[in-house]
Amino acid sequence: MTTIYDVAKKAGVSHTTVSAVFNDRAGEVSEETRKRVLAAARELGYRPSRVARQLATGRSNIIAVCFEQTVADAFSSPNSGRLVAAIGDAAGQSGQYLLFAPTARKGSLQDLIEELAFIGVDGAVVIGAIELKKATLEAIDRCPVPIVCVDSYSGFQHASTVDVDSAAAVRKGVTHLLHSGHRRIGYFGPPPIFQCHLDRLRGFHEAAQGAAEAGAEFETHTVTGGKIREALKERLGRPGRPTALVCDRWDFGVAAWETVTGELGLRVPDDISLLLIDALPGEDHPGQGVVNSIQPTPVEMGRQAMSVLADILSGKLTTPVNIRLPAKVTLHPSPAPPELRLAG
Repeated sequence: MTTIYDVAKKAGVSHTTVSAVFNDRAGEVSEETRKRVLAAARELGYRPSRVARQLATGRSNIIAVCFEQTVADAFSSPNSGRLVAAIGDAAGQSGQYLLFAPTARKGSLQDLIEELAFIGVDGAVVIGAIELKKATLEAIDRCPVPIVCVDSYSGFQHASTVDVDSAAAVRKGVTHLLHSGHRRIGYFGPPPIFQCHLDRLRGFHEAAQGAAEAGAEFETHTVTGGKIREALKERLGRPGRPTALVCDRWDFGVAAWETVTGELGLRVPDDISLLLIDALPGEDHPGQGVVNSIQPTPVEMGRQAMSVLADILSGKLTTPVNIRLPAKVTLHPSPAPPELRLAG
């Protein structure tokens, strides 16, 4: 078995020089010497031991990707795959490996976070919305392993976060509907147990404040995922229905389109306008060009999360940061029905 001493002898250098080359301390040797060491290693078929390297550097080059779901559920959202791919690309460019760490149904995110220090990872990226449980948030904050959460909760003392500015995006979308003449706008969303839903509700109410004084009406409906179609049919079947809907979650948006255009036979945007969050119709979908949408930017979010984590690991970043990226807001003509249009 070829050892570091064999490589040193072949390259005409000390074993500490070989160690510097293979343990990312190439700045300690010249480029010419580095190439000579690598050439000798290739010729001898030498492969450095990951265990020895971890002992020498204190690093495993492994980043955990944590999520409080099963793997299947975590990738059910169209944007999850893009987010993980961006994290993986960034890790690969840095010579790091990813360890997928789902909680599945065997434990909680809190349990998983508390185990990170014993797994031997350098850092962790938590993806997926984090339920606002005190125990979970405290576990993230006191974890000795550097953590970046792809989430909009900004109350951590030690962990950093990266997300889109959901409140600003919803304000922009609702303002567009108001400028299009809508005077009755309904918001349908899940129970606000995640920060992102609280932010979106805040954006909705902020956009509503001034318009309500001018006579516009706003409704907020909190619905569990399994009852969204029933709730939509019930509300839209009553007099004084909203002329525009804001749907907070990708599956709510899909249900809204199918319920409105299929079961109720309404036309978008002639009879009702839609602003869908995290739900964008495919290229061949009839909703293209008529459905307003708010989309995250998963590729940029993944890159930013890994960039922040790299800065923490290198010592460049010593205090937590909360980065908010602009969401992708796509707006189309969405005129209110003439008889229901807001004057002015």
